[in-house]
Amino acid sequence: MWLHALAECPNNAEVFYHSCKFLVAQEKSSAIAPLFRGFILSLCEDQQSEKKPVEVLRHILGFPTEELLRGLIIKELQEQLSQQMPYLHLIHCRWQWLHGSVEDTVDAFERGLGTAMQLDELHKLWMDYLVFSSSQQTRCQSKLFSDLVHRCLSTVPSRLEVPFNPAEFWSCYSFHNKVVTLYLSCLPQSQHALVLERLRYAMPNNTELGLRLLHQEWKDGNIEHLKFQVQMLSSQAPKCLAYWEILIAVATELKEPSEVRHLYQQALHHLPLCAALWKQSLAV
Repeated sequence: MWLHALAECPNNAEVFYHSCKFLVAQEKSSAIAPLFRGFILSLCEDQQSEKKPVEVLRHILGFPTEELLRGLIIKELQEQLSQQMPYLHLIHCRWQWLHGSVEDTVDAFERGLGTAMQLDELHKLWMDYLVFSSSQQTRCQSKLFSDLVHRCLSTVPSRLEVPFNPAEFWSCYSFHNKVVTLYLSCLPQSQHALVLERLRYAMPNNTELGLRLLHQEWKDGNIEHLKFQVQMLSSQAPKCLAYWEILIAVATELKEPSEVRHLYQQALHHLPLCAALWKQSLAV
């Protein structure tokens, strides 16, 4: 599909980027080089140019290049390219990842992060950067990857404005939670609970992260710690039904019937219209 779209839109950087990702996913990275050359030359006045495609791309992105490349790009495409800068950076990062050194790739990603772009484009750039960094991990680079993850989580916005009312916003942690999943996949299982607890303190409004922490405590068999964590979470987010259900389940597991009844009363105080809670409480 992406390759067909690329044939239809040869100058579209977004389509080319997704075509590259598709080929990498299909383990056909070797097919990217000729496509890359064709994509870059389609932007040039001289489409038979012997210039290195990556040098042309770096010139477009404002990197210092070895050769003087002024007047190389088709004038009619220059405005279009200026609007595609984020995806051109993504393409440059992907190319360096596949064919450049680690230093050049990191430089490409850092340069990309300094470019103005939409939030979804920033998400793509950060995720590519983190996946690349995770693939380069050694003992000495493990802390660098950890620092990069925390930098990403702390700098990528989670607030989304409500349409037509910029004074209001809501928090969306879906990207942050994907980053956490990637981070945990690079760590031993024994560290997951500790890392999740630290991250939850950094993102106290991230309900999914709180639930993931509780699940990890349950998997580790830390029932008392699970009880402590869910008590704290339910006090911070008393409108979250999942926290109350887990807290009640823990009290039931610990065979504390009076505590179970008390918890139902507390939960219904905060969620008086929750039919499921009413049904469960009446059955106790």
